[in-house]
Amino acid sequence: ALPGNAGMADDATCVNIGAKDIPAIVEFAVANKIDYAVVAPDDPLVLGCVDALEEKGIKAQGAAGFSLGELAAVTFAGMISREDGFRLVCARAGHMNRAAEGAESVMAAVLKLDNETVENLCCKYEQVYPVNYNCPGQLVVSGSASEMEQLKADVKGAKGRYLQLPVSGGFHSPFMKEAASGF
Repeated sequence: ALPGNAGMADDATCVNIGAKDIPAIVEFAVANKIDYAVVAPDDPLVLGCVDALEEKGIKAQGAAGFSLGELAAVTFAGMISREDGFRLVCARAGHMNRAAEGAESVMAAVLKLDNETVENLCCKYEQVYPVNYNCPGQLVVSGSASEMEQLKADVKGAKGRYLQLPVSGGFHSPFMKEAASGF
């Protein structure tokens, strides 16, 4: 089963997919007679899913992306070629990976606290930054691994929830300065 309707229209289905999911997505779309899709290609390999869906007559009506996914979305939308898009995504990912390897940093979602509270907690530290304002009650922060351990205790003390994200670095923060300058 696919995750459904995440704040979208009643007849929309929102899915977060990776390359391994492409056959299941196509099978689901065909079986459920889905004739359109809105694609948020955060993984460049998801462009392969778009191709597979289009082969079955399912046309995407839009594309959206965040961070690295923006390049995949621009590629999907036809603003640049698939080849150029793939090269750009790989180059940017490489720069980000090298920057992440050079810094002991992590990311975490802070839940159940308002943005101002999280921002004030972050201000207590030299290398902790609010970076992704996802929705009320969910703010993602990046920071040095050692300071984030301390932040975790502060979040708990404020009756919030700290959920470390399974990523390789403190993205969307000054830890990625090297990646930005290289790209």
